[in-house]
Amino acid sequence: MDKIENYRTATLQRKKGETFGFSLDRAIAERSAEKQNLNINIPDFLKPNRCIYSIKVDYNDSSIIQCFEILKPYCQNLEGLVHPTFNTIANEPLDANILSQILSNQISPAETLTAYVVDSLKRHHALNDIVVLLSEALESLVESGTGNKYEILVDQLTKRMLLVQTLENMSYDSQRFLCNFIRKNDLPIPLSYQFWNSTEKTMYHRINFNCLMETLCVTDLHVVLQFGSPSASGLGKTSLIGYLFNDKRRESFFTDTADCSWRDGCVDVLFADQFTIFDVHGKATDTRLIRSIQPYTYVQIIYVTEEDLNGDFLESNVMKVVPNIQTIVVVFDRNYDDVELSMKLIKHFKDKFTQWTNIQWTSAPMFNTYNSLPTRKIAQRNKRLREKFDQLLKRIKSYVQEPLFRSCFQIQSSFYEKNSNLTPIKLVFEIETELDHLFSQLSDKTENLLLVTPISYQKSQIKVSNASSYESRQLERIVSNSTVNDVSRTIQTSSIINKYHAFTISLLNHRTYIELLIVEAYLEKWRAAYVPSLRNKQEQLRENASAILRQLKQAERENATPSEATDLRQQYEMLLNQLRNVDSCLMNVDLTFGLFCDELFALWDHIHRTQTSSEIKNLQNKFNLVATKLAELVYKGFALHILRGRPLQSHSRLLKMCMEKLNLGDSVSILTVVGEQSSAKSSLLNSTFGCNFRVSAGRCTLGLYLGLAYYKNMTIIILDTEGLMSLEESGSIFDNQMVTMAVLSSNLVLINHKGEISSSLEGLIGMSLYAKIQIQSSPFKPKLLFVLRDQTQRDMKIFQQQLNRLKDNIQRNGQFLQMSIDDELEMKHIILMPGAFTEDTNRDYGIVQKWRTETFSMEINKLRTNVFKCLEEQINEKVNMNFTQRNLSNSINSRKNFDAYFYSKLTTNWKSIDDLGNGLLQCQSLYELSVQNELKSIAANIIVERQNQLQRIGSDLIEKLIKEKDQLMNTNLDTSKNLKPHLWLQQIVQEGTINLSKLINEHAENALKDYEEQTQHSYFKHIKKYEKTIQASIKNMQQYLYEHLEMRALEMTLKTIQDYYRRELLNIKVTIKTSNEFPMRLNQRVQELKIEITDSLQAYKRSKETIIKSALDVYKNVIRTKNENKYRNNTYNLCPLLDYNKYLEIIQELDIIINKYVHKYIEQNGRSNSSQVTITPRSPSMTATNISPFAFPLEDQNVFHWWNNFNASSKNQQTIHFVFSVLLNLINDRLDISPLHLAYSDPKMIDDLIEIINCELRSAKLDLSHINRPALIRDLIIFTLYMLVEKTNQRFELKTKQLLTETFNHLEQVKENLLEQMNKDKKTNNQANLFRRIIGKDIIYELGRINRQKLIEEIRTKLNEYYSINPTDITRQIYSESIASQPIKPLSILKFVSDPSYFCWQHIYLITKSFSQELIHMYSDDITTTLTAYMLLIMDVVLNSECTDTHVLHNQVLQQIVSAIPDFQASRKIEIERIIENPDQFQEYFKNLDLFQGEMDNVLLQELAKVREEFSQAVIPECFETLFYQLIGCTSRCPGCGIKCELPAKIDPSEEHHHCSQHHLPMAFNGWSRNKQLHPHLSMCYQQWKTKTLFRDDNSMSSPEEFFSSEASDWYKDVKKKSETGEACSEQYPLIEQRRAWMAVRYKLLKEFELQDPENYHSGIYPTTIVSVPNNIEVLWESL
Repeated sequence: MDKIENYRTATLQRKKGETFGFSLDRAIAERSAEKQNLNINIPDFLKPNRCIYSIKVDYNDSSIIQCFEILKPYCQNLEGLVHPTFNTIANEPLDANILSQILSNQISPAETLTAYVVDSLKRHHALNDIVVLLSEALESLVESGTGNKYEILVDQLTKRMLLVQTLENMSYDSQRFLCNFIRKNDLPIPLSYQFWNSTEKTMYHRINFNCLMETLCVTDLHVVLQFGSPSASGLGKTSLIGYLFNDKRRESFFTDTADCSWRDGCVDVLFADQFTIFDVHGKATDTRLIRSIQPYTYVQIIYVTEEDLNGDFLESNVMKVVPNIQTIVVVFDRNYDDVELSMKLIKHFKDKFTQWTNIQWTSAPMFNTYNSLPTRKIAQRNKRLREKFDQLLKRIKSYVQEPLFRSCFQIQSSFYEKNSNLTPIKLVFEIETELDHLFSQLSDKTENLLLVTPISYQKSQIKVSNASSYESRQLERIVSNSTVNDVSRTIQTSSIINKYHAFTISLLNHRTYIELLIVEAYLEKWRAAYVPSLRNKQEQLRENASAILRQLKQAERENATPSEATDLRQQYEMLLNQLRNVDSCLMNVDLTFGLFCDELFALWDHIHRTQTSSEIKNLQNKFNLVATKLAELVYKGFALHILRGRPLQSHSRLLKMCMEKLNLGDSVSILTVVGEQSSAKSSLLNSTFGCNFRVSAGRCTLGLYLGLAYYKNMTIIILDTEGLMSLEESGSIFDNQMVTMAVLSSNLVLINHKGEISSSLEGLIGMSLYAKIQIQSSPFKPKLLFVLRDQTQRDMKIFQQQLNRLKDNIQRNGQFLQMSIDDELEMKHIILMPGAFTEDTNRDYGIVQKWRTETFSMEINKLRTNVFKCLEEQINEKVNMNFTQRNLSNSINSRKNFDAYFYSKLTTNWKSIDDLGNGLLQCQSLYELSVQNELKSIAANIIVERQNQLQRIGSDLIEKLIKEKDQLMNTNLDTSKNLKPHLWLQQIVQEGTINLSKLINEHAENALKDYEEQTQHSYFKHIKKYEKTIQASIKNMQQYLYEHLEMRALEMTLKTIQDYYRRELLNIKVTIKTSNEFPMRLNQRVQELKIEITDSLQAYKRSKETIIKSALDVYKNVIRTKNENKYRNNTYNLCPLLDYNKYLEIIQELDIIINKYVHKYIEQNGRSNSSQVTITPRSPSMTATNISPFAFPLEDQNVFHWWNNFNASSKNQQTIHFVFSVLLNLINDRLDISPLHLAYSDPKMIDDLIEIINCELRSAKLDLSHINRPALIRDLIIFTLYMLVEKTNQRFELKTKQLLTETFNHLEQVKENLLEQMNKDKKTNNQANLFRRIIGKDIIYELGRINRQKLIEEIRTKLNEYYSINPTDITRQIYSESIASQPIKPLSILKFVSDPSYFCWQHIYLITKSFSQELIHMYSDDITTTLTAYMLLIMDVVLNSECTDTHVLHNQVLQQIVSAIPDFQASRKIEIERIIENPDQFQEYFKNLDLFQGEMDNVLLQELAKVREEFSQAVIPECFETLFYQLIGCTSRCPGCGIKCELPAKIDPSEEHHHCSQHHLPMAFNGWSRNKQLHPHLSMCYQQWKTKTLFRDDNSMSSPEEFFSSEASDWYKDVKKKSETGEACSEQYPLIEQRRAWMAVRYKLLKEFELQDPENYHSGIYPTTIVSVPNNIEVLWESL
């Protein structure tokens, strides 16, 4: 029968209700049926009665028995979890002393020896260290007088004995896991062995199938079975394996003579390239196991001697069992070196067994005499043996057609069938059938990521695409549950959990670990069909790209022509694009179990976003179990994927659940490894800590993975990072981001580097240092440990010098940062590691081989020692992690809540790095950063100069254009009948836009020329320049000037529109004579005109999208000129880079919180007193306000990332109150006193808003130690921009509505005037009446306009003449009227302390309003007087004219008025019928008129009253809009005392501004305490400059000098100077007026800042008679 037909299929599946035993019995009974399936369930094969087979044997070797008796290996729980030694590092490296204690039972032999055996295997030392130390331990015992007792024991502790002892001391699950390490050490796995039961005093022969279950659950390796006859025992069967397989060394075999007696008949399993070798030791006595292996054997090698010519050994073991097995019979020949005799011996065997066609014959020497041979003879034997075995294996390969072996379960199944003639069982696992169903239709042509991991894929696509769907999204605030649905390509599924999700969940929750390994093996085979060709293409592209890059660098060095360099750059970019495409293809076929788990992370988040609470609750238990299973897998080396996907992302609810289920112990430290791509980082971690990070060839780490290890009482969280300096990420900021992530997140960073310390490391470390200073996320000073790999010359002095140079270079290049590198990072440790592998000629076999070096494994112990020393030093430094409370009672990192803290820290760190990367980390080194700052300063100066010129010249150009167009429009109005008003505005704006664009482009070009001239230094040559920033900043003025152009064009057009519709409606009156038709036609035309007017005003109105984009453009350019600066704690460095889509995305993310807390500021107009009842964020009364932070979970509001510890509710509540009741109120105040129709495109406005955030965050009002500053600042920027956009849009809407209302009212009045003229009986009188009323109203309007401008100018003049518009004088004046007020004004003091800029504004406003009333009355009266004169003028014109034409009369009146007032611009049209039919009656009306007495004059008096009211309400605010910066000056506040800067406002937002104030205050006025008891800090900022200690809450910080130098350098010069020359610099107490002010308001401030009043005040220093206002007093702001 054909061999394939002899296969029987055993599906690893158990039918419902069927036991394993029943299935097996039925299968045995019916095994003759060819197509009968044998149903097998994997969990049944993991049961003790199936995975272990033991039989008693007679054994009398006392030395072996004594060895077992002393060590007594015993596992109490065979079904237990993975043994802790796999994740635990031995407390001390094994030495002879510890080993002697183990042997003498001074410490637990079994447990301790197990730990060191596992440790040796984890370090890939292959137990060589233990074997070497045994002799040293024996010497130690001899010296103690007990050596003889243990000498036999030491001799018996061979590698095999150590492994057996370790196996027997472990649970079954641990046994299975241990054998992975045995295989990695290239040691034989003992499948069967002798074991002494100390209780029963019996030796057992044990077959342990656990040893194969993980290593051979599914395999493509061929089985080689070798055994020998009794006569061949001890002659060197195992030693010959090295000649059969080129990758095996003698050190890989168990050939110790001490093992001979107790391994007889036992089977070891070895692994070679393409082969699994079952090596039967000694006599082949366990025939049952051999018979179970033979059906699956690729080739069996049987060893015999000449004695077996006359025996039946070959007959019984070949022909009678499996006659079709390919067999090599090796005859041990004592005459092997005599080729002729050896060939004769082989011929004898061939002649006897001529009927055997499947056998190859050869001979081999007896290895028990090998060592006595000369070297030449050994070399000859080696060559001969290898050539012969190569020949035989090649011959056998041609015979074998199909692999017979694919799983150890075949052998296990055959073993239990107890059938000596078993045919091969073909296993088809149930899970493989399921995998076929899932993946058989997938290939490299299908979109696998979209099908298998749709949530992750679509989320990634959203992040990397421009998301075109955003462009059409409504700009109203969006309440949406999911962003995934915004992607144009979605998967149509009936359930949110697709079949791949369900499979992964089931695999984790209900399948065995073995089945998980089967899944991994299946996927590996699936990938193998596509990956190799893609890898080859990838490598070729990498080589080509590297070659082009070298040519490009050479061309740049040799100053090649621009065309040559450009061509090379284009070639390089093309290759990089091709490389990225190949990477995409590789990702598409890179389907792994880890990827499926990453998808579950995304899925659970997606479910929370899209499903109802009841649906989430139904799935909660399922995902809880998933989290538990994933956490358990971590202990088997399955790392949690912290950063995953492309682009990398970290947040995941499920990931957080997993981390919460890890056992983190009492003390936690974090270690991260970084290094170049393919530098064996993961291998280093695996060797050092026993991790199981993936190290497959060609499969690099992607993102960041988390593993665990334990050392003493310390839990070490191990983070493995993606490799640096890859071509795929060339030119990106990825390397800087990854190193920064390590520095921010770790106690210790291992820098894994091959070769010497390079300049690339200098740049990466320098930039991570800069980012650390800015982000300030790390609560400790991380240590950097340089692990320099593959060092042949390990002279520490040389490398220490390199490290010192590295530090010096970083310090020198970072001088501009004004920091010491030693304050931020510790860089003094270097470990020099030899190569992990060596390649040399193996003299045993005479071939070149590669193998692990023992030196590397030994040096791992030294590396560990240094690592643990570094971590323990940090713990002993009492570093406060700040995740549960401010001060920890012990000196270790508390375990409580650490999992939540650490998850939050990792995710927020990466979010900050990801959001800020392009701003903070775009430079390659600190040197480049310093040059960038210099270039930025040059660019900023040019930008400001050109912007100021543009503003002046552009305004002149606009005014000139408006004047020209005004004349032209009036001409066209007289001559054209078809000209449309809404087109006039468009034409003016279009022409003005063209002219402005030319002007702006010209200035941009000139600015670039200026920049080029000022950046000629050679060190600028290769640094990224700022041409684009200059162009963008200059063109930012374009929007500002466009707004101004449109506003002026609108004003002119509205005036012309009045003439237009007067003419249009009058034409209807003239052309339509019937009284019935006229009203109807008039109303129809009025409605048409309203539509045209509305269209005209649409040009003035801005869409919200336009406002957003304009504001973001300005914001982006302000940030570009101010970020990456040298200052610590500077808000500008942490401002996110935003585009339109990113802005909308974050707005949507924060929608709930914006709705609840931010939108109220859009709805309110002016300062809210209710929100100022509490001035600061730490008031106990804040819960009484409308801010209720915990009304619903903050995590659902997406602000949990603001805090380092989400569970610190009190601190978090303070933050919520500070942001939404204090800081946003300040932002709102600033917006409400600004001309937002222009300010939203004004760089100074954006800069002011960011400066408010910057000032407030540096004060003591907020405890920043528990704040994640980048996350908070990102959202504050978003809130601020949102308020700016919404308020600007609101004002545009309001202004548009106002203009429409005014224009429509006037239009309706024109209509009424025309209708009034329909009465023919009173036609002439009506004409006269209307003529006088219309002209009178026009005169009042124009006089109001002209006098209003004059009034504003005079108010400004008065401010300059009488009240000094100098901000310095104003700031000092409000100090005098508050802090230094006499008598004391407590409310003024509280306002000054709360918001000095607004208080300053209010102060000037009220004073200005007071003295302006007289001017307002004067100019209002002037209008009345002038109107009277012009009304008399009208009378004179009428009475002295022929009075036949109203339009002629109107022109005569206007000419006389304009001659007196040239700026008079009244309408040139009048809606009165032109012909005066009765001139005498018309004149008679004016003769009999008493001025301002009739009904018509009441209308004019009402108009005069409106003008007077408008003057009172609008003139002062309008005056202040243009004077704001000049009046208030700089709004920056001292972060120490809160005093306002006295300097004028910055003209250039990018300039470096050093603030100052004549008066600094006691720091208690700004919330600072002086001790942990929270007593108020009553000394001034500059007092005790270097000696006093500052406290935020109860957290000690530094001296004022250190604080201002590092966190408030823009105030540093002023406060430092005051510390030397200030009015009270040598005093202990503040100024007397400040002491009085404190006593007057202290109760209120103590409550607000949660400070504690001292028990007493020095009565001679502080005026204790002053009674403070109560702590519940309301601070009310006057309505302005």
